[in-house]
Amino acid sequence: MLKMISHTERLIYDCSIFILSCFLIIFLFNFKLAFARTGSPIPLNYSILNRVIVGPDGDLWFGDNQNNQIDVMNTSSQIIATYPVSGGAYSMAVGSDGNIWFTNPVNNTIGKITPTGTVSTYLIPTSNSQPMDITLGPNGNLWFTEYGGNKIGTITTSGVITEYSIPTSGSEPVSITSGPDGNLWFTEVNSSQIGKISPSGTITEYPTPTSSSGPWDITTGPDGNLWFTENGASNIAKITTSGAITEYPAYPAYSPAQIIDGPDGNLWFSNVSNHIYSLNPNTDTISAFSGSEGYISNLLVGPDNNIWYASTYYNNPIGTSGTNSSLISNYVINNSGNFHQRFTTIKNSNNSKVSLFTRTSTQISCSAAISQSNLTINDPNYNYPDGLVNLCFSKNPNNLNYVTLFFQTNLTPAQVVARDYNPLTKTFMNVPGAVINESSFNGLPALELTYNIPSNSPLNSSSNPNIIEDPVGLGVPTSNTTSSTTTTSPPSTNTSSKLTPDTGAGKPINKLNLVSPIIILSFFGIIVSLGYTSYKKLTTQRSKNN
Repeated sequence: MLKMISHTERLIYDCSIFILSCFLIIFLFNFKLAFARTGSPIPLNYSILNRVIVGPDGDLWFGDNQNNQIDVMNTSSQIIATYPVSGGAYSMAVGSDGNIWFTNPVNNTIGKITPTGTVSTYLIPTSNSQPMDITLGPNGNLWFTEYGGNKIGTITTSGVITEYSIPTSGSEPVSITSGPDGNLWFTEVNSSQIGKISPSGTITEYPTPTSSSGPWDITTGPDGNLWFTENGASNIAKITTSGAITEYPAYPAYSPAQIIDGPDGNLWFSNVSNHIYSLNPNTDTISAFSGSEGYISNLLVGPDNNIWYASTYYNNPIGTSGTNSSLISNYVINNSGNFHQRFTTIKNSNNSKVSLFTRTSTQISCSAAISQSNLTINDPNYNYPDGLVNLCFSKNPNNLNYVTLFFQTNLTPAQVVARDYNPLTKTFMNVPGAVINESSFNGLPALELTYNIPSNSPLNSSSNPNIIEDPVGLGVPTSNTTSSTTTTSPPSTNTSSKLTPDTGAGKPINKLNLVSPIIILSFFGIIVSLGYTSYKKLTTQRSKNN
């Protein structure tokens, strides 16, 4: 007698197929999350070229390359117009004719769009030239870089294109800007040079001091020099109109990207992170401002004289969602916007630097170097060769007011003690829970001091309940003190709350999302095995029954 399929065996087979389908759906969903949302930061040559500009109408214009169009947005963050453009638009500039000119590497063209949306295109003579950046020149023509063609091109407002070959082959020019000397200046990312081209087409090249520096973006600064980012060397650099180059470490901003001349006399630059940085060209000090989630891909001075930025969320370029106007947000220079300053550098009286970090949720409101001689009262048992730092920042709602300071010094942790000065009581004290470690800053020896300032502790000398203020320094015991061997103990709070310097890197990969597909694949394999076993048993029994 032939054995019939049992109810249990049939149930196992049906459940296996159902569970297999469910896990397949979950796997695909998690795979998308792990590899589409948390992968590498946006490539610079993609995000940088989505330039946002102020149009002749006072609105913001930018290329929406995902949807092959140009979008127009007002200062209220409302998309007010979209114009279809085959291949999209990368870099944009307002021409002397009142129209907007743009590069289109997809179609190898230079485009022109009127304020009412009429588009004209002009084919570049060199095939696959990959036009990148474009700017208005001193002679009323538009000038652009040809990344693939290794040329600098110029186009008249009537559409006549002229090209000039760059002497260094394979230089890969990226950014171009009008200089204060009547020439055009551009970056050569592959040859690590800065180029200059006269309106008549004469090109001069200047190599950067750091090899493989990868100069990326360039702008004219408030001091009459040209300033540019060195993406490969993580430097900010300036070049005089005579060709002399000076480099400055961009720490904590690794791989700086776009740079602009701000309305406040500072240079503002970005990298592929959710931070914006300002550089004071007079003191070469850098401050960082943390912002909303996403990668800052573009900076500009808006029609309201504020700094505007384009934020690309995860791997989506600007303008992928025409209904999501939050892709562009407003940041006001006076910090009343959604940015928080949590990093700054200052110079002490001995010209060494001190760098201050606070937690992301805080806002630095003051930082100043104080020499020991300027204090109302001197510490009788300690000297302060690197001075003290007076810092102010908004109180953390969880009372985790951690600060980290990097003192550029040749001193060692065994030689110093973290000391606090209270200007209200005119007293000094050791900083409880302070941790001092050897470190480096901008390539020079440094000591890293980390500690927490409880809101109601003697460390906080501010009468404002919402502000933390604390003058602190590294004291070297004098010969008449008995505390020369004083050591500091680790903070009593959870060390996971300790502030770590912001590297300026892009959003890290979510390890949980990466592990999820692996786990799901394991279950997937088990279910497949069970389902296959049940299926074979079912078909075997059917064969016997037949």
